[in-house]
Amino acid sequence: MNTEILQRRVLREDVIDYFLKNILNKKYVPGDRVVEVQIALELGIGKGAVREAFRDLANMGFVTVKPYKGAFISNLSYKEMVDYYRVRLVLEKTALEWIFDSQESAGNAVVQRLGRFVEKMLEDCEAGDAFAQVKADMDFHRALIDLSKSDFLKKAWESLGHNFWFFFIHNKLDMDMKKQFEKHEHLYKALLAHEKALALEYMDSHFAENVERLREN
Repeated sequence: MNTEILQRRVLREDVIDYFLKNILNKKYVPGDRVVEVQIALELGIGKGAVREAFRDLANMGFVTVKPYKGAFISNLSYKEMVDYYRVRLVLEKTALEWIFDSQESAGNAVVQRLGRFVEKMLEDCEAGDAFAQVKADMDFHRALIDLSKSDFLKKAWESLGHNFWFFFIHNKLDMDMKKQFEKHEHLYKALLAHEKALALEYMDSHFAENVERLREN
């Protein structure tokens, strides 16, 4: 691979992390305009990597690009968040069904990949690093989708944006880091034990709790 392309890819990922940390720390709030040149100067990198990162952030739902106006930090309404959870639940329960239907996918050696993200969530919880735990959380769910071995399902899942925690933070709905770890641990153990009904039940509960917290606030 061309060294310049590889370097730009690494820089792009650095820009994405920079944005997500500043959203988590509330340096950026919904509606703020973000400028490529300014970010490039702050990080001391070229505008190309920043432009690519902006495209990724827009696809993820963190940034909204308005023609002739620029890029702005996104926000989500209550209805959008509920719709997001409802669609994601359908996709992830479908992934679980397909994983259990495939002996290879349901094998312990394969499922243990999820365990690494669960362990990472616990480490981040104990370190009080909410940003790292959020990344491990999403890595867990992305790996779950990967285990379904369906490119169509993966594309549908990735298209959702996944900025749910962004909504929680900016609406002062602080997440319980220990509870987030425990919910994923329960789901992981159900998969390891080949308990299909229990895994589906945990998945339902996981998303229902988040929707309920949105309703309460």
